[in-house]
Amino acid sequence: MKTFKSIIVLALICIANLVSAQDTIYVSHNKTTAIEFPARIANPVNAGRHLIAAAKGDNVLTVKASKGFLPSQILITTEDGEDYHLPVAFSYGRAGQFYRLANRQETVAADARRQTPEEEVSLKLASGRVRNVVSSDKKGRVKAELGQISVSGNTLFYKLKIENNSSINYDLDFVRFYVRDLKTPKRTVTQEREIHPTQSIGATQNTITAGGSGLYVFAFDKFPLAKGQALFTEIYEKNGARNLYLKVTARENVKAQLLKE
Repeated sequence: MKTFKSIIVLALICIANLVSAQDTIYVSHNKTTAIEFPARIANPVNAGRHLIAAAKGDNVLTVKASKGFLPSQILITTEDGEDYHLPVAFSYGRAGQFYRLANRQETVAADARRQTPEEEVSLKLASGRVRNVVSSDKKGRVKAELGQISVSGNTLFYKLKIENNSSINYDLDFVRFYVRDLKTPKRTVTQEREIHPTQSIGATQNTITAGGSGLYVFAFDKFPLAKGQALFTEIYEKNGARNLYLKVTARENVKAQLLKE
C-alpha cells in the first residue's frame, strides 16, 4: 500500500506525458519510470530481462533499467484486449517520468483536432531565422544558439538552433530545461526546478546530419524567474560527449518580444 501511494505521488509531481504505443519510454538505473495504461494490466507482465518492472494498482507499471541494460521492448496486454509494444531506451536525463498511455480513440482524436494557438505560433516561429541570439555554446564543431525569446498571452516561446559543422552526424538524445540559482552559499545543496514544454516543434528531428542544422521551438506556460536565477538548457548527444549548455538570466527573460495576436 505504501509503495502504491508513492507512485500516486510520483504521478502528481510529474507532468504526465500522453504517449502512443509507438513512443519510446526512457529508463535509468536510479530513477523509477511509471506508465499508466488505459485499462487494467493483464498478467503476466512481459518486460524482458533488461528491465526491473512491477505492476502497481490496476493499470500502472513501474520500470527501472537492470544491470547491463540493452534497448528492449515492454509487451503488455490489458484486460480490454489491447496489446501494447513499447520501445525502451536508456537516458539519465529523461528517465523518471510519468507516462499516460493514450488509447486508440484518444490518438485519433488528437490527430484530428485543430491546431492550438500555441502550435500556430510555434510553427510560425519555426519558419523564420534565429535572430538576436540570447545564449550560445559550442563543442566539437557543434553549435547551439537560443534566439530572441517571444511571448504571447501566458506562453513563452524559446527558439533553438543546432548547427553541426563537423563530419560526424549529431544524434540528439534529449533537451532538458530547469531553473536554478546562479549563486548558492557554500555547503548548500543546489536546488533545481525542472520545467517541461507544453508544445515543441521539430522535436522529432533526432539526427542532425554532418553539415546540417536543426531548428526547434519550445512553448512554456509562463513561469517565475526571480533575480539571481536563470533558466538552463542542456542538450545531450546520444552516446556522445558533445553536450551543450545554454543559460538565460531573469533580466534577459523579461525582455521577451511581445508577439502580435
